[in-house]
Amino acid sequence: MAIPYIIVGILLLLLIRFFLKVNSNSIVSNASNKPVVSITEDEALIKHKDLIKLIEQAIDQKNYRLAIRFYYLNIIKQLEVNEFITWEQQKTNEDYIQEISKENIKSSFKDLTRLYDFVWYGNFEIDETKFVKVAANFEATTNLINKK
Repeated sequence: MAIPYIIVGILLLLLIRFFLKVNSNSIVSNASNKPVVSITEDEALIKHKDLIKLIEQAIDQKNYRLAIRFYYLNIIKQLEVNEFITWEQQKTNEDYIQEISKENIKSSFKDLTRLYDFVWYGNFEIDETKFVKVAANFEATTNLINKK
């Protein structure tokens, strides 16, 4: 006679656990959830990778979209290294534009940001001819940043 009540109770617990996504072990053991620090792909690339090498590899593979992404991340890295911005995971590209005080660098970075957004997020295809022009803009901006 108690079996239907046990089954209903188990189903209710499973439903509650499913909807609340609560770790039942932490409730029973009274343990607290420790925050997990995760490194995003962008952060790993900016902080720990040789972006120039990644750019060259993407160009060799004729993956110009990816090369533009790496160029853009390299620009952000150079801005941080030269103390024009403070890189933080939660900041947007618009935050970085506002942070740059030198107008010529700000203007150039703003143009590259717009281009990057179109190519990376807009999924616009870019051929080799267009890429050569874009790469020149990234190189010019990199030189401008490193000139201080």
